[in-house]
Order: sequence, then structure tokens, then C-alpha cells
Amino acid sequence: MILSVNVYGSNTFQNYILDVNQDTITINVSNYPLGMYTVVLIADGAIVDSTNLLKE
Repeated sequence: MILSVNVYGSNTFQNYILDVNQDTITINVSNYPLGMYTVVLIADGAIVDSTNLLKE
């Protein structure tokens, strides 16, 4: 699962369930408000990786 969360306190977040048979995913952020987001990869309930995303 991928979770994207707005880091500035907005209640903007979205879960994306991953297909284990695919090695890429496209996340459409066109409807997200401008701001900084943290994108988190979660596997078996644990955080595996994370990165920041800036939408300007």
C-alpha cells in the first residue's frame, strides 16, 4: 500500500493498494492542493520506505 499525506496539517491523504504483479504505479496528484506531501510505502503493516513530494 502507498499512503500520501499532506505534511502541513491538511486532512488530505490517499491510500493506494498495490498490485504485486506490477512494478510501477502512477499516482494522479492533479486534484491535490498545493503543498508538501510524504509518500509512504507500507508492506505487512510496516513502513518500508518514504519520500517527500512537493506540488507547486
